[in-house]
Amino acid sequence: MHIDVRGLGFPLTAALLEHAKRRLRFAMIRTSTRIKRVVVRFSDTNAPGGSDDKSCRIQVAMRNYITGSA
Repeated sequence: MHIDVRGLGFPLTAALLEHAKRRLRFAMIRTSTRIKRVVVRFSDTNAPGGSDDKSCRIQVAMRNYITGSA
């Protein structure tokens, strides 16, 4: 299972990168042999002058199945 984590619009820290990978590996341990790739995108959703709002999109590509996202 390949995990790709990226930050869009802000720098992704090493701690956040490792935390996301560790949590995904743990959450998907039972199905990891059937997962081809996981793509995680953190993005900054701030309006100008707004608070620190972030969003996260996770896309999972299964072996021999259709790709789904949340």
